[in-house]
Amino acid sequence: MTSALLLPLFLANALSVAFFILALYWPDRARRIAGGGFVVASLVNATLAVFNPQIYVRVFGPYAVGIYKDVIYGLLAKATTRLVLALAVWQLIVAAIILINSTEYVRLGCVAMAIFFLGVSPLGVGSAFPSTLILAAGMLVLVRHRWPIQPETPAPEPRARMKV
Repeated sequence: MTSALLLPLFLANALSVAFFILALYWPDRARRIAGGGFVVASLVNATLAVFNPQIYVRVFGPYAVGIYKDVIYGLLAKATTRLVLALAVWQLIVAAIILINSTEYVRLGCVAMAIFFLGVSPLGVGSAFPSTLILAAGMLVLVRHRWPIQPETPAPEPRARMKV
């Protein structure tokens, strides 16, 4: 690992810890951030897949572990644009599912996102490991919440008692 990767790796892990804490105490905010993050990731992946597809092989290949290295240098290298565009569409669908404030959909989206984070963990430093494990744990924390979460409304003022 080069020293150029240390700051991004530290930031990714710090943000993933912050997300986990957010999921514990402010689940609706965490849900919105996760959904918005996947929308952004989808757009970035789609853009890179079209304009610079080989970046995925160059960036993730050297840090991948085990069979992931074989898949990146084999299948992904041959069909990068198609595979990454399919991933971008999937990310957009998961983001939409999470952003719908409905019990079944949010839970399904959170599980899908957790599986994604666990799935990219073997990319090692290329996926900012271990931040992907922390993010997966945060998504699983969100699964336990009851959705939709209603916006917080202030409690009504207590009535003044009349003296007799």
